[in-house]
Amino acid sequence: MIPPEIANDLGAGHAFVDLVEDYLEMARSREVPAPVPPAIADVIATFDEPPPARGRPLDEVLDDVRRRVLPNAMWTPDPMHMGHQLSVPLPAAIWAETIVAALNPSHAVAELSAATTVIERRIVRWLADYAGFGPDAGGTFAIGATECTFSGLAAARARALPHAWEQGVQGGEAVVFVSEHAHYSVARAVSLLGLGAANAIRVPSDERFAMDPAALERLLDAERRTVVAVVGTSGSTAVGAFDDLAAIGRICADRGIWLHVDGAHGASALFQIFCVNFHVAFGDDAHCLFSERILVNGEHFII
Repeated sequence: MIPPEIANDLGAGHAFVDLVEDYLEMARSREVPAPVPPAIADVIATFDEPPPARGRPLDEVLDDVRRRVLPNAMWTPDPMHMGHQLSVPLPAAIWAETIVAALNPSHAVAELSAATTVIERRIVRWLADYAGFGPDAGGTFAIGATECTFSGLAAARARALPHAWEQGVQGGEAVVFVSEHAHYSVARAVSLLGLGAANAIRVPSDERFAMDPAALERLLDAERRTVVAVVGTSGSTAVGAFDDLAAIGRICADRGIWLHVDGAHGASALFQIFCVNFHVAFGDDAHCLFSERILVNGEHFII
């Protein structure tokens, strides 16, 4: 016999499954038009209410989700969804979230997440192999582009300014060169790392909206401050431009400069039927093109 408390848990689980199933069925049906999200002010007004004085039955809460949350959400499974950065989740991925939530692992300490920590390391190893990185390559999963970029540039700062962790960064002592069309997370990371957003130097682009290697070379030759990193882009968010990583990599290698590549869009080619081998694609200088650290987030893929 199932204990009452477990039976209640199972009932709650079925209620959530039913809600998601109804949503997916509506979103995929051409007979039910997807809601047009109202103005943000209207959404704010919809949820403008005092906190509840007491808890409510789960059925009421789920009904509230149906009435107020779903109509104001982006229906990614809808056949007419244009896919503005957000991809349609696979059904298996949706239900996998329930396992993660049930386990609730903490990756701060390995003993609290032994299985999931090992799984993360194994997946990162697979990704490193796909990218053609060596056996010493490593990485971690992150929640978004800002965290990924911050982590990569924090490593670059540690290399260029080893004193920064203990003593901080002096104003204007270092710079980061970025593509003119780099994601805004780069300037955020430079600022949060204490380098100053004004020291994120944008390199002019060419007619393809990609970083101009010749312009980068001129700027680097004229720069007298410490260069923490050059940030290239493999598929920019705004225009889909790909920087010439081979040329930029050689420039960085000649000067011993860390090259961070934002591959949030372009690096997803690793998951195509064919496999991109960066060492073959970019030649013998491939070892200098990447920090050989992979950071992965749920929305995009970052190298």
